[in-house]
Amino acid sequence: MHPREQKLILKGKLLTDNHVLGEYLMGAVDSTILVMTQPDAEKELDLKIAVPGTRGLFEIYFKAGTKVETIKAILETRYGIPAMNHMFQFYHQGEVMKNERTLLNYNVKNGAKLYMVPGTPIGLPSVPATTHFTSGEPAPAPGQEDAKPAAFLHTRENLYKFFPECKTEQSKNSGTRRQSQSNQYISDHTSLHRAKVGKA
Repeated sequence: MHPREQKLILKGKLLTDNHVLGEYLMGAVDSTILVMTQPDAEKELDLKIAVPGTRGLFEIYFKAGTKVETIKAILETRYGIPAMNHMFQFYHQGEVMKNERTLLNYNVKNGAKLYMVPGTPIGLPSVPATTHFTSGEPAPAPGQEDAKPAAFLHTRENLYKFFPECKTEQSKNSGTRRQSQSNQYISDHTSLHRAKVGKA
């Protein structure tokens, strides 16, 4: 069992990393430590986060029950990466990760790599200035009334654009799944054929 998947209990107390064992023993000579498996949401995961335009990976520990939006907030406050900007989304195994969901929801494993990818801007249609400026403010000059992009489209193509290696990995994984399904199909039908021959 990996150390980060363990929960240690001594005398009914949960042992934590910021204390030494002697603080829990309190002079006792013989004691029994109970080793238990951490609840899935409490398991700590060593994540590697790839950010476009930066070298290397950001390696951070998070509990499996951590929401995606929390990871973004920590990246922004700790490293100054504008992860909270809605133009960015995380990807795991080619899938866009929604802010309100957790690492556990996406079955993220220890040592997994997440990719922070900007989306493609979607421009809003232009609207006549008269419908917008009713408070006495000056209307924009002709041609300047178009709204700025307020939404972003997130697809796998964005992921492959900034991290081409993901496309190769995805192809390998798809090929492995197809081969596995093919082998299972052959195995099932071979067994069925033998069963029919046996009955005959």
